[in-house]
Amino acid sequence: MTLTDSNKLTDEPTTIASWALAVCRTIDAAGIDRQKILDEIGIDKSILQDPNARLPTQQMTQLWRRAVTITADEAIGLKVANFVQPTSFNALSFSLLVSESLADA
Repeated sequence: MTLTDSNKLTDEPTTIASWALAVCRTIDAAGIDRQKILDEIGIDKSILQDPNARLPTQQMTQLWRRAVTITADEAIGLKVANFVQPTSFNALSFSLLVSESLADA
């Protein structure tokens, strides 16, 4: 179960919105307008700036698929790492940075 914007529990799987922001930055770097893709999928761009926001996994999957299709780059996922910031995954990012191993994080 996950929380929605209104703090009600939902059974719909979600993912952190900052992950979508990293994908969008990668799309931008490829010279493609991310807004068209976000509009097609139904993602409000303002949610990408909210560190606590979550997106339905279905929308995130659509974003990944459109990113691959529109850039014609099947390896675009490897380039997304260039746009992940230390704060992209909130506390998890910081625990990864200070831990000796992934298991310790």
